[in-house]
Amino acid sequence: MSMGRSPSTTFRSRTGSHGARDLIAGHGRNSRRISQMHVNILHPQLQTMVEQWQMRERPSLETENGKGSLLLENEGVADIITMCPFGEVISVVFPWFLANVRTSLEIKLSDFKHQLFELIAPMKWGTYSVKPQDYVFRQLNNFGEIEVIFNDDQPLSKLELHGTFPMLFLYQPDGINRDKELMSDISHCLGYSLDKLEESLDEELRQFRASLWARTKKTCLTRGLEGTSHYAFPEEQYLCVGESCPKDLESKVKAAKLSYQMFWRKRKAEINGVCEKMMKIQIEFNPNETPKSLLHTFLYEMRKLDVYDTDDPADEGWFLQLAGRTTFVTNPDVKLTSYDGVRSELESYRCPGFVVRRQSLVLKDYCRPKPLYEPHYVRAHERKLALDVLSVSIDSTPKQSKNSDMVMTDFRPTASLKQVSLWDLDANLMIRPVNISGFDFPADVDMYVRIEFSVYVGTLTLASKSTTKVNAQFAKWNKEMYTFDLYMKDMPPSAVLSIRVLYGKVKLKSEEFEVGWVNMSLTDWRDELRQGQFLFHLWAPEPTANRSRIGENGARIGTNAAVTIEISSYGGRVRMPSQGQYTYLVKHRSTWTETLNIMGDDYESCIRDPGYKKLQMLVKKHESGIVLEEDEQRHVWMWRRYIQKQEPDLLIVLSELAFVWTDRENFSELYVMLEKWKPPSVAAALTLLGKRCTDRVIRKFAVEKLNEQLSPVTFHLFILPLIQALKYEPRAQSEVGMMLLTRALCDYRIGHRLFWLLRAEIARLRDCDLKSEEYRRISLLMEAYLRGNEEHIKIITRQVDMVDELTRISTLVKGMPKDVATMKLRDELRSISHKMENMDSPLDPVYKLGEMIIDKAIVLGSAKRPLMLHWKNKNPKSDLHLPFCAMIFKNGDDLRQDMLVLQVLEVMDNIWKAANIDCCLNPYAVLPMGEMIGIIEVVPNCKTIFEIQVGTGFMNTAVRSIDPSFMNKWIRKQCGIEDEKKKSKKDSTKNPIEKKIDNTQAMKKYFESVDRFLYSCVGYSVATYIMGIKDRHSDNLMLTEDGKYFHIDFGHILGHGKTKLGIQRDRQPFILTEHFMTVIRSGKSVDGNSHELQKFKTLCVEAYEVMWNNRDLFVSLFTLMLGMELPELSTKADLDHLKKTLFCNGESKEEARKFFAGIYEEAFNGSWSTKTNWLFHAVKHY
Repeated sequence: MSMGRSPSTTFRSRTGSHGARDLIAGHGRNSRRISQMHVNILHPQLQTMVEQWQMRERPSLETENGKGSLLLENEGVADIITMCPFGEVISVVFPWFLANVRTSLEIKLSDFKHQLFELIAPMKWGTYSVKPQDYVFRQLNNFGEIEVIFNDDQPLSKLELHGTFPMLFLYQPDGINRDKELMSDISHCLGYSLDKLEESLDEELRQFRASLWARTKKTCLTRGLEGTSHYAFPEEQYLCVGESCPKDLESKVKAAKLSYQMFWRKRKAEINGVCEKMMKIQIEFNPNETPKSLLHTFLYEMRKLDVYDTDDPADEGWFLQLAGRTTFVTNPDVKLTSYDGVRSELESYRCPGFVVRRQSLVLKDYCRPKPLYEPHYVRAHERKLALDVLSVSIDSTPKQSKNSDMVMTDFRPTASLKQVSLWDLDANLMIRPVNISGFDFPADVDMYVRIEFSVYVGTLTLASKSTTKVNAQFAKWNKEMYTFDLYMKDMPPSAVLSIRVLYGKVKLKSEEFEVGWVNMSLTDWRDELRQGQFLFHLWAPEPTANRSRIGENGARIGTNAAVTIEISSYGGRVRMPSQGQYTYLVKHRSTWTETLNIMGDDYESCIRDPGYKKLQMLVKKHESGIVLEEDEQRHVWMWRRYIQKQEPDLLIVLSELAFVWTDRENFSELYVMLEKWKPPSVAAALTLLGKRCTDRVIRKFAVEKLNEQLSPVTFHLFILPLIQALKYEPRAQSEVGMMLLTRALCDYRIGHRLFWLLRAEIARLRDCDLKSEEYRRISLLMEAYLRGNEEHIKIITRQVDMVDELTRISTLVKGMPKDVATMKLRDELRSISHKMENMDSPLDPVYKLGEMIIDKAIVLGSAKRPLMLHWKNKNPKSDLHLPFCAMIFKNGDDLRQDMLVLQVLEVMDNIWKAANIDCCLNPYAVLPMGEMIGIIEVVPNCKTIFEIQVGTGFMNTAVRSIDPSFMNKWIRKQCGIEDEKKKSKKDSTKNPIEKKIDNTQAMKKYFESVDRFLYSCVGYSVATYIMGIKDRHSDNLMLTEDGKYFHIDFGHILGHGKTKLGIQRDRQPFILTEHFMTVIRSGKSVDGNSHELQKFKTLCVEAYEVMWNNRDLFVSLFTLMLGMELPELSTKADLDHLKKTLFCNGESKEEARKFFAGIYEEAFNGSWSTKTNWLFHAVKHY
């Protein structure tokens, strides 16, 4: 019998009789008659399935109460399960029995499944799961095919249930156990159930989730999967290919007689991880050495020594692994001195160490990953459903449609409505306020409430309206539409509606109070105009600088207030114009208002044009915050082609001109010009990703250009600001998120850092739970990364477990005396330390945590009782680099500001090294891992200046604070240079030759330490001045035993310092004390005109000049970081402090050098105040 669909057999027309369904469900009827009905009415394919069902092995089912009361005795067909007393009957085939269910046809399929499994819970049998999420529905479609139903949000009435015997089939998809295990692991990594996340997703987020999977799948197919190209293979970071060794570094290395130290062991020892008794070969330093040439020299030396291993195959290849780290140098085109780890060793006067590893053994750890398992939520997008659907995308042109990540299927009832373009509308924007709800106004009859509407793009307000004042007790408006001065054809596609609700007393006209505010895009995620009535939950009042977020307060943070408005409807779906329409308009536009056309091809002729000077003047005027007049905006616009070809960074200025966004011809031309726009700088691209630009087309362009410019070596420096850029995205689907996901999947170290930074973000939003849009977006991004990184989920799971255990212990020891707390810590660690061993370090996966040294675990004395923990470094020859991995676990401190400063220090260090200035910075790792939880790397072999300063008694400590040479004496002591009295006693037992050798080596070591101190002091002097780092007492400054100086604890930045009686304690621009200058002068008294201090000043000025050249980058970074909502980085004044220290108004390098030379003199002449502060600090804390 044919199963073709007809009007007489649809659910909607069958309301009177249940036909054969009553026969199936009836009590006492012959089961053979049921089988005969199957034969008579089913589709042939369905009939075959039923016959197979009838021939199955009969299970014996038992319920929890002993008897299967829902089952018939023989055929395994259940009585009717009633979910709705007046509904239709549907037969549902479970893997182990068949049930007839009476239900409403308007129930969603997802709700139907969950309720059904609750009712049949007593009927569980064998190994079959009774969890609804483990099953998927199937049905018979119009083509006679059994197909999977993936859209669980549609009602039953929309399904293709055929004939008089409608049936649904439940089955467990292949690999369900793997999917369940994977979902469980991901839930564990996220810290909450993935099932709960799924339940909270709206239609936009479900489509976003599917798009993330599409990008994950595509990336995992194209990323490196084998050999040194493997996405997890840890190649040591290098500066650039083909770079020569700097001359000053070459001179330094040759003067110190440094060499390459090569270590080799036999195959069996390497397999077993035995690192003792390795053979060592020293190879003379060569500035042009590459990994390939160094290996060639090493193998040549091995052949000369006739050293080999018979177990090695003849074709065995070799890698060079850096000593103490799981990083390799393999690129044959990169000189060894360009590798970060090698250069750092050489700059520190240390011989780089390499462990020669066998390729076949190394690559076993980087196998080809198993194929991805396709999750259930994306299968709907892998098949063509025989449904009335409409696929939509951001752009319908062939060029844009190649973006396969944008998976959007529209299941809405309005999918078949008439669709028009925004440019087909001949009307102005009209909005009607409806009411305010969820807010308790003061009980006063004279209270009024009103609404302020404004439509904006980026920083520009395009149109605004204020409503009439209505009685606050009712907070309702009449059915009056407010017409905005915004023609719909000229409305930019990324226009945002800002709503602000205010109330006050009628008699007090000047005083008003804010109920709340919200920003919502006038288009939805399908790129269609919002029409009809909407309820938006408001954000509580807050400073204007923080009002850049787009989206409602779904989590009801701070207030339950909501506003209901109505946006004028146009009787159909209104789509935004496509790129093709913009192009067509530009080519065929009817107006042309320009009198002069600046093409910009000839740079020299353009800059000689009188209009160029006016352009420069207007750009400066705009950057100073002054709004340009319309004729001035027209002049800037007239130079757009010159800007496109010669000064692409001025796209920022063009994107903030009202003239551009009030006429569709102008912004259409800008969109078209972006296709051939010269790539802007990284700084400009980051600026365009901040709150100043909300246009999606420009943001997409910025991401594309940023992605092209950031190499795998430098990308990790910008992960933190890019995460903040996510917060300014108007929609879940964003190019920033896709770029982060792609880079994370292609580089394990980037992915590792991204995961923990994102986890810290959702921990901050944990109180919002799954109602927060930002919370769910970030969670979905993390899920996509983990699904594409399945091979390493177990590593992340262990790290998550470690954080959970340490959080528990730190909570346990709070409030205990320090010694008691330490004993308790060690007792706890003895039972769980094995869970934290033989794993990647959470701070950096290149370090392998070996055995935990429990006896070195201590609880520090500060109020939050941080834990200091030590592990053995499991990497081979770690004694040459870092024998122990030590870290401090903090519970109760916000580490995000420290992380921000250290991240910027790392960017500065990278820029300085690219300019051949190694400032010996020590940006130790800080990683927030949750709300007020995180880990800090412990720099080995160092002390705070206060610890060095402290003597054997109170007076001794005070005297040392004043003594300008105490730091120099300490450095000399670490180098083996004793004072004369102690030296004479020791030297009396040595012969003169031994004395001379020891003294020469000690002095050599001392001068190397002084050199390190000099350069590190240069770096931190400039860096701390630029970032306005304050509270620089002697407990926040540290010194390593080999002379490196560095700062810790960045609780006060951008000029926010501690004050006493209204006077700031840190009055100097940066720390430069007599103690420092004594070290720089190798123990001699301070003389500002001396060669050493003049060299120091020159180096400081040169280092500052390099930062001044990159001032726009740092302003962009800190502007994006406003999204972190840190107390000391939240206002325009904070950014102005940065612009001041970076001398952003300076026009030339000479002016910048002169500016910082003045700052240096101020610090030099004010060193006495720092010295005084240190004395008082020593007296107070002794």
